[in-house]
Amino acid sequence: MKIKKSIACVSAVLLASSAFVGCSGSSAGENGTINVFNCGDYIDPSLINQFEKETGIKVNYDTYDTNEIMYQKVKTNPGTYDIVVPSDYMIEKMIAEDMVENIDFSNIPNYEYIGEDYKNLSYDPNNEYSVPYMWGTIGIIYDPSVVTEPVTSWNILWDKQYKDNVYMFNSIRDTMAIGLIKTGSSINSTDASEIEAAKNALIAQRDATNPVYVVDEVKDNMIAGEKALATSSGMGAISATLWTLLKAGDHVLADKTLYGCTYAYISHGLTKFGVEVDFVDMSDLEEVKIKLKDNTKVIYLETPANPNLKIVDIQKISELSHNKNSNIKVVVDNTFATPFCQKPLLLGADIVVHSATKYLNGHGDVIAGFVVGSQEMINDIRTVGLKDMTGAVLGPNEAFLIIRGLKTFEIRMQKHCENAMKVAEFLEQNEKVEKVYYSGLKTHVGYEVAVKQMQAFGGILAFEVKGGLEAGKKLLNNLEMITIAVSLGDAETLIQHPKEERELAGITDGLIRLSVGLENVEDIILDLEKAFLKI
Repeated sequence: MKIKKSIACVSAVLLASSAFVGCSGSSAGENGTINVFNCGDYIDPSLINQFEKETGIKVNYDTYDTNEIMYQKVKTNPGTYDIVVPSDYMIEKMIAEDMVENIDFSNIPNYEYIGEDYKNLSYDPNNEYSVPYMWGTIGIIYDPSVVTEPVTSWNILWDKQYKDNVYMFNSIRDTMAIGLIKTGSSINSTDASEIEAAKNALIAQRDATNPVYVVDEVKDNMIAGEKALATSSGMGAISATLWTLLKAGDHVLADKTLYGCTYAYISHGLTKFGVEVDFVDMSDLEEVKIKLKDNTKVIYLETPANPNLKIVDIQKISELSHNKNSNIKVVVDNTFATPFCQKPLLLGADIVVHSATKYLNGHGDVIAGFVVGSQEMINDIRTVGLKDMTGAVLGPNEAFLIIRGLKTFEIRMQKHCENAMKVAEFLEQNEKVEKVYYSGLKTHVGYEVAVKQMQAFGGILAFEVKGGLEAGKKLLNNLEMITIAVSLGDAETLIQHPKEERELAGITDGLIRLSVGLENVEDIILDLEKAFLKI
């Protein structure tokens, strides 16, 4: 069985929405869904959202790191995708192996606007199987705060003063091209001696600068956090961070809606040592502006927040804080969203903390935390907050288990998010539910901000049951598959009545928090349906 038609990740720019529709063929989209497999950051998520709104077609969008990974997945799972976006050389290979179908260009009206220089190229000489999508060059990206000298040569990638600070794109083609340029050869050289010289140059680079080979992480690492620190718990990550950043006389501005232990630590712990604390609703930017002080050193928030999934605009909070004082550190607890759904550092935050106990581990058998930020900040937190103040050092077995969990992180999060959306939609239609809190629902007060700063909406939701506390108790006590537990982010669906956090956030007695697991979503919904019948 052959996959559907492919478009090539080369050449001129074409409207992505037109390319997707035009290449989908007769079957793609007929069931209201189109399956796309693309490389890294090759399309803006907002464009997918726009396409879905305009067409009513849902896009299942997956990404890959390298052409070789894409090839293996498509080869072993034919028919999974309607559109695949490979590079030029891989298109030729896929055509030769009969993995792609001919394109009906009558479905691609914008094709006429593509320059003729980008058509009928060697990998698809008759222009039968691919549509040009993107063209690019090899270049050098650098941070001018680190590299102060003019960048005029590829030799800078071999300069020993930048040892341990060089990123290389994890692609054999691109890496070898850089080696060939360095040695004065053509990037298209087939001369064995020139290729050998390029190889030796890359070996010498390894000894000189010890480059790190990455894919899309290079952007995130250069723009945002460079280093991560593991701790023995989520609270260990939070406390180590705040002990490092604060001293007596400093001021913390924190959101009102926080994890209960975090609230207790900030309100009762820090204040014992002379740190001023104010709590505000950070979704209200005017209130934040009023509460900022000359001695404010930390802005602390969760988004989505526990337990009502409140959304805070990270970018605007960061801009507001840094405009007040560039030394203010914006700290975001990203446990609910995870890096899969949201990247606060790219939105202007300074430090991200996680309870790795939850999704990052994903199996409910580890207690751990992470702190992510610049190399300088992480070094300070490691030596001050972790070593001197808390001792919250992660054990080796816990580290091993987290590494195990991270191997399935992306695929787990995809399923968590998909299931949570379906459960949220079910609850929103249930007559015994007063209100549903899930940032992926258009009815959520923070939906517009969530769409702007989140790539997906996570696996946590909350809802208020009509009938208050007693109705909530009956619901939980009549569940058969879903487990009553205070944690979240496990493979299993977990549910709780978050009393402590509810009181702090001013939410009704009927509020219930649901961590949607990896089970068949129909089974999760059926269990809820049966329990609702008994209240």
